[in-house]
Amino acid sequence: MGMTVKHGQPRTGRKYARKMTRAECELTDLPRWVQIYTSPATGETAFKNADIVGGAKTVNAIRKKLNKFWG
Repeated sequence: MGMTVKHGQPRTGRKYARKMTRAECELTDLPRWVQIYTSPATGETAFKNADIVGGAKTVNAIRKKLNKFWG
């Protein structure tokens, strides 16, 4: 059996940002190069290098989808 990593909510801190998985990208319609991490201040998912059009409403919708996906 190969080594698999369960990707859930990313680790806390900007330096621990990880690239989004293929499933997460298909779910959110964001490109694969976008990195995500958990913000230490708010405890919510944050996006390191993404220009998300639509502002806070869109970001909250993406966070909601990801939280539902992770579970």
